[in-house]
Amino acid sequence: MTERFIRGLSVAFLLPACIFAASNARAENWPFVLPTPQEVTYGSMMNTAGFNYDSSTWSTKVRGLVTEVCGASNPGGCPLSILTSATIDQDQMYALSVSSLGVKIYKRADVGIAYALQSLRCLRTLDGTQVKCASIRDWPSFQVRGMISGTVTPEGGKVNWINQMAGLKMNLFMFPYSNRTDLSPQERTAYTGVVTHAGNHCMRLLAQLGLPAGYPDARIPPFDQADYDEMIRIYTYYYNLGAREFTNGLDDMYIPGGRGANWGYYHCLATNTVRKVMKALSPSCVVWMTPTPYAGLPTTHYWGHDTSVNPPVDRQILAADGNAYLRQARSMLNTDVPIHWTGPDVFSPSVTNAQADAIAKMIGRAPFFWDNDVITWETNKQPLTGRPPDFWQHVSGYLGNKAYGYDDLSKQKVLVTIADYLWNPEAYNSSTIWDKACTYVASQRQLP
Repeated sequence: MTERFIRGLSVAFLLPACIFAASNARAENWPFVLPTPQEVTYGSMMNTAGFNYDSSTWSTKVRGLVTEVCGASNPGGCPLSILTSATIDQDQMYALSVSSLGVKIYKRADVGIAYALQSLRCLRTLDGTQVKCASIRDWPSFQVRGMISGTVTPEGGKVNWINQMAGLKMNLFMFPYSNRTDLSPQERTAYTGVVTHAGNHCMRLLAQLGLPAGYPDARIPPFDQADYDEMIRIYTYYYNLGAREFTNGLDDMYIPGGRGANWGYYHCLATNTVRKVMKALSPSCVVWMTPTPYAGLPTTHYWGHDTSVNPPVDRQILAADGNAYLRQARSMLNTDVPIHWTGPDVFSPSVTNAQADAIAKMIGRAPFFWDNDVITWETNKQPLTGRPPDFWQHVSGYLGNKAYGYDDLSKQKVLVTIADYLWNPEAYNSSTIWDKACTYVASQRQLP
């Protein structure tokens, strides 16, 4: 609370003075910004014939982002400038002033420019002839805000999802399982194209790869050198296609009784092995881990996916085995490896900070929350619910499952509610966000 109050004091000094005709209480009147900004004052509408800017000193990425949102520079348009400010002290933070004096974006990094531009996009009318005056100072609560591509969608589908997620200031997109190393030239070109498109929109891509080569039986310990060699070959293949973040998918298996510590040892050893190789290729590489006991609590039980029966079913793993496995992660696994957790259950309608803290104590780091309940919200056409407003202080990030059907309006609306919660959970209101999401989706689909 204190940090946000102090930041709020600097708004008047940072942004040009402007008399606004509206307040936060009237933010529901379109146009408004989603996700909901941390600090915002809305004003009256003003006419604009596009935007006038000088991009000669901007990077190629910034130039592309500005052109995508604002169109080509128009000498008769509203002046637009991008400035650096010492008071913008986080890469994902930005300030935006829209007034009769023009549009001013204050940033520390390119990602702040991208987020300011998405807010500016929201403030424009559908025909682009008017823009709402506003004074915004903004930053996300959850630092990592992601979704999973639930099916192996065509590359065009991935690009569409990236566009929609980038428009909502999300920053992580995960591909589903793939161990193929025989992609055709056309498939390789498409893959690298998606990677490039994501990077140009300040989006991180997380490649979910099986371990080491099969799914799921080849991932049952113990592993031998041939397993490690095959695993490294697969990860290196996707590294050469541009991937820099990878998940060792060790879920959807079932630990036999009494083997929790043994499985945890081999799975952590394998994760550390591939991490060492990828870090040697590039320090920017990040290797994640989805453990076999990915759901549950230390005092009750965990869940695993038993494939020894047909059809496979989720079954309880004894707490003793799950705890023994996760203690290996705490003692063995490199501390920069994020660990996924879906909550107390595979599908967790509600989750508490205390539950996340209990898992954090077990694994030696804050868990990265993998939210399977997105499927329920998409099915029932309802907004995100059951997540604490300060959950971001107890987990290292958020990954929603599953983001497929990019052209399905109801799924887009669910995505809007998730993005709004992740950006500003303290202001999130599940009883009003659905109507806002409907307005946002209908309007954004008609913008250039």
